[in-house]
Amino acid sequence: MSSWSSERVTLQGRLRAVTAGRLATVVLVAILLGTFARPLIDPAGRELLVWALAVHLVVQMLAVFITSEARFQRVTIEVTLLADVGVLAVLSAVTGGVASPMTALLVTEVVAVTLLFGRWTGLRASLLCTLAVAWLLVTSPHALDVAADAARETDVATGLALVPSIRAILLLAAIWATALTTGWLTGFIERDLRRRTEDLTLLREVTPHLDPRQGADAVAGSLAELLVVRLGHRASAVWLSSGDRLELRGAAPATDELDDTDRDGLALALDEEVVASALSSGDVHPVRRDDPRPEVLVEHFGERAPLVLVPLGIDGDVVGLVAVEVAARFGRGPTLRVREVRLLRMLAEQASMLLENARLQTELADQAVTDAVTGLPNHRYLQQRLGEELERVARGEDRGEARSLSVALLDLDHFKVVNDTYGHPTGDRVLAAVARAAQQTLRGSDVVCRYGGEEFALILPETGVEAARLACERVREAVSSLRLTAIDGRTLPPVTISIGVATLEGHAVDRATVLARADEALYAAKDGGRDRVVHDADQIVNLT
Repeated sequence: MSSWSSERVTLQGRLRAVTAGRLATVVLVAILLGTFARPLIDPAGRELLVWALAVHLVVQMLAVFITSEARFQRVTIEVTLLADVGVLAVLSAVTGGVASPMTALLVTEVVAVTLLFGRWTGLRASLLCTLAVAWLLVTSPHALDVAADAARETDVATGLALVPSIRAILLLAAIWATALTTGWLTGFIERDLRRRTEDLTLLREVTPHLDPRQGADAVAGSLAELLVVRLGHRASAVWLSSGDRLELRGAAPATDELDDTDRDGLALALDEEVVASALSSGDVHPVRRDDPRPEVLVEHFGERAPLVLVPLGIDGDVVGLVAVEVAARFGRGPTLRVREVRLLRMLAEQASMLLENARLQTELADQAVTDAVTGLPNHRYLQQRLGEELERVARGEDRGEARSLSVALLDLDHFKVVNDTYGHPTGDRVLAAVARAAQQTLRGSDVVCRYGGEEFALILPETGVEAARLACERVREAVSSLRLTAIDGRTLPPVTISIGVATLEGHAVDRATVLARADEALYAAKDGGRDRVVHDADQIVNLT
């Protein structure tokens, strides 16, 4: 969906929301004025009020039906705004003028319009409300002046509060103060959301460079380079945990020192004061100029370089440590802005997971648990990794944190026909193609395993129900788009898959239970006609 289409859909939703709110408010006020609040209405204004309510109803109902047309949306905002302020002015005029309790709805209108359509629409609403207040001042009942004069004889403050001109001034002050304050707050929130969206976009762009399948050293090197090239820091270095120390595995600008024979001299001890402080804080940790620095940091960055240390870890386990030299900006000294701190936190969290994934994948290679046909981890690794992820969910549960985990089982539809018709070598080719499609579609932190036969298993860490559905749907679509040929060159029919998904949110179970739930969902997908994703939604354990 293009940004223009997204904006149109968003505007359509906001128009419908404010229209529904306006209609509900006016209907409620009309009911009140037609029942126990009926004495508030000036008899001379009843007919005007009926006509105003009728016009307002027609305009708002038309707005509901034409908001889907992009070319009418801006006009609809202005017309409905004019109609709403108009009916509120009439309501106020026939129930006491500037002394009417209905004038508070003018302030509500300004707030709603500013929040939904921005400060400039809010200012236009304030101008319309100003005209409405001026009209109310002219049409205010003469009895209000009489009441003000009478009240001043016994209570000067009350008498002045009843003077129409003073009430109008106070109402205008409330309207404009509300408009300006709401507009400023709206702009502030929009800027913050825009920055956060930009941060997430940047994170999404850089994450593919941290592919755990390339190994932990490659991820560390890419992370160091990204901190300098994309985030603009002067220099960076990445140390990864190795037993009771941290070993330098990546640096930017690049250095020739990262040789296995020299890593002893580049390692950081976990008990170094500044290192221990950073790891215990679990957050971006600035290094003061007078802090004692390990010799490795001094050699790499200099004795008084402005540094921050960013710990990498998962669930309290140390994965590594990042050191960043902050650059001077715009003629000022080295500074680290709030947004940069937020980006470092986000990148550290993502990098920690990917580095841990890289470590586990390295262990996988060392244990020789790779399926020969697809190149995927086999059933043994699935059981090991699933157990680790379930332990992570359980640890989060013990700390009161709702960690999510989704597991999916994927089965090729009518795969026996492929083997019987085209031969087992072609069947193996299909299995390998499906494996590649699944790996390329999912995140680097996700795990695809060969479960057995024509079945695959997917482990999706930190993935809730809807995200799991979408991820599996993308895998299904990627597989269905494959165009494969048999060993003898014949074109194969489209490959389709059925997927069953189970999600844990906040509460861990054993491996057999979660796999059984995914298997039941897979059978439901098969029984439902195949080539589909079915989620075991009714059995989700959700403690959030």
